[in-house]
Amino acid sequence: MKAICMPQPYAAMACVSGEFVFRATDDTDYRGKVLVCAGDENLVPAFEGIMLNHAMCVCTLNDSRKLTDEELEESGSSDKAYAWTLSSPKIVVPFPVESQEGLFEVPADIEYIGSNGQFKAAYSEFSDGETAPDLNNLYNLIMETHVPEQSADLNGMSSFHL
Repeated sequence: MKAICMPQPYAAMACVSGEFVFRATDDTDYRGKVLVCAGDENLVPAFEGIMLNHAMCVCTLNDSRKLTDEELEESGSSDKAYAWTLSSPKIVVPFPVESQEGLFEVPADIEYIGSNGQFKAAYSEFSDGETAPDLNNLYNLIMETHVPEQSADLNGMSSFHL
């Protein structure tokens, strides 16, 4: 299966978004399923303990387009960049992945936990609507519900916050 590593918190955001646009440095002709992995970088120091170097969800890569000059100006960048549109995330049982750039291949033997809808429903139970919930507890809840035999192994692993 094709995979991509994103810095955090973008990988976590892709898991809870219905549609997510990721800024990539390269264009791609590939369309289809892609495993979203947390890379080895956390861009937001406030999210201490965020999950790094792990597979997180499978999305559909629907489009890749060059960012317009206006979009680049808004972001404060002059680098060429592309917007990859991802949708339909399905949460996976996390497993270690070495951070890489661009699309790369991973074994296709992936265990799913649940759909984005199940994740969002659980997410809303942990949020007061004004602040982001503690996704460590949320992820443990989902693991206990969908993969009870593995939840004990994952409780000691680094989790992510959004």
